[in-house]
Amino acid sequence: MVVVGLLAAFNKGLSRGGYGPVVTAGQIMSGVGEKSAVCVTLLSEVLVSLCAVFMFLSVGSGVDWVLTLCLLVGVSLSAPVAAFVVRQVGHGALKVSVGVVTVLVGLATVLRVMLWARMWGQGRETSRPK
Repeated sequence: MVVVGLLAAFNKGLSRGGYGPVVTAGQIMSGVGEKSAVCVTLLSEVLVSLCAVFMFLSVGSGVDWVLTLCLLVGVSLSAPVAAFVVRQVGHGALKVSVGVVTVLVGLATVLRVMLWARMWGQGRETSRPK
């Protein structure tokens, strides 16, 4: 599980996304039940987010309170829906959906990195003196 956590953290730092699906898929592959994996991942994301907020505030950075309010409303509305869906969906369907989401997030990340590298490479080539 430590390796899964390190991989997820590296992926998050590199691509700015994909922490949840990587951790959830890693737990399921390690033998943790699907519903437990989703719950543990949610708890870890909440704790990491709280630590990040405290660090952000401790260094004296400003907070965009409109964005914060929008995020709080979105999370407050989506959490009960997610809990209901996880409770209602069978183990097999949940396992398949976690796999599909993991693959989609991975593909999106690869495409984003490829596009970023392509744009960065073009910008570098045009800025060289000839």
